[in-house]
Amino acid sequence: MKIHTFKRQNQTPLKPFHQRILFLAVFLAFFTDGFSQIPESIKKEIRNRISTGLNPSIALAVYDETGTQIVVEGHADPLNKKAATANTLYRLGSLGNTLTGLLAAELHKAKYIDIFQPISQLSDDYPDLTDLQGKAITLQDILAYKSGIEDETAFILSSTASWKALENNDQVEEISPYAAGEVFSYSDWAMGLAAESMSTAMGSTYANLLFEEILDGSALKFKYLKEGETSAQLALGIKASNAEIPYIKSESMLWAASITDLLAYGKFIQSPPPGQSEVVALTTKTHFVSEIGINTGLGWLKDHQGNLYHAGHYPGFNTFLAIDRKHKKVIALATNTDGADISDLGLYLLSPEENPLRPYREIAIDPVELSSYEGYYINEALGLELELQVNEGELRSIHKEDTVSLHFMGEHCFFYEGLKAHLDFERDHQDRVVGVTLNDNGKEVMFIKLN
Repeated sequence: MKIHTFKRQNQTPLKPFHQRILFLAVFLAFFTDGFSQIPESIKKEIRNRISTGLNPSIALAVYDETGTQIVVEGHADPLNKKAATANTLYRLGSLGNTLTGLLAAELHKAKYIDIFQPISQLSDDYPDLTDLQGKAITLQDILAYKSGIEDETAFILSSTASWKALENNDQVEEISPYAAGEVFSYSDWAMGLAAESMSTAMGSTYANLLFEEILDGSALKFKYLKEGETSAQLALGIKASNAEIPYIKSESMLWAASITDLLAYGKFIQSPPPGQSEVVALTTKTHFVSEIGINTGLGWLKDHQGNLYHAGHYPGFNTFLAIDRKHKKVIALATNTDGADISDLGLYLLSPEENPLRPYREIAIDPVELSSYEGYYINEALGLELELQVNEGELRSIHKEDTVSLHFMGEHCFFYEGLKAHLDFERDHQDRVVGVTLNDNGKEVMFIKLN
């Protein structure tokens, strides 16, 4: 099932949205060490997302000074009703960028590479990579998400992040970004390029480098699973769309971990073991202060309070890791679907006041108020329209393909039945509905009401 917007004539369509996930799960397991608390409201929200089919499984782990608590609910393999456990593996996807940053810091400390040198100098075979002003793009520019390279542009050249896609100068010019260091520009493609560059410079595979320099001899346990490779403990990733959707392929996105392993990694960053403090400090220090309030480390994002966080996306999977170093708290989350993001749960646990959670639970609404949301809504820039009607006592999104029910969740918000999406309506000073924002699995699109 799709979100019910439709394209106006002569406009570019949006990418298809996620279909409904129909698997139900019934398993709940938890492990408690000490008295760290996961709020009952969060446990209830997790169970709700499982029972309504948004997520096949959700694994959550929280650590603070009082101890550890792990909650795992749902199915690692919904098709065969295999329950998820604390040992179930989830693909980390783009969360692996933080490991790439950690590796770069280790190699920099050992003086094998210099993260502040132009990335093209890591191999004699690499063409020069500069911004439009001619400034060389450094390894640090990429690791701190300030290189200016954008996924969308680079993806046109190649879905695989590789220097092979940049073999001639014309292709290099195609991804030449705006001034480096001035604009936040998150790029999984560029991070893949960084991973390949370090591999070439060191004469070893990226995975072997991480095992040799970081993982071997440490308490960290990650599995490196190539595309298509599986493991008995790996959850079945449920894709939200049956259509084959292209995605960025890079070595840095192929790590997998259980929720206990992911929590251990967060604790490693929170309290580095002897000999790793300098490397972790270089990884987590602020390397870039962006114009939009997002600061960055090497592979990490940082909020204004200095908390570290990163979400991971991979076909069939979503993960999240956050570290509050001031209060010595680590939050790890994983799910085996790409159609229902779980970052909102993690951000709420990190800072409830700044990241309030909106549970997808229906509450009663007066029929007169319900009718005020009816009408046509448009987004001129994207060429999208949204039609809402009240039918049989409920608000529905109308589309020529089908109709979907919307359920009132309070504060002028309605959620889509069976989807990780909701509408947030805006009223003017006369209490008239004048617009709506569609929150589609973490992405927002605004509409203006026509009537």
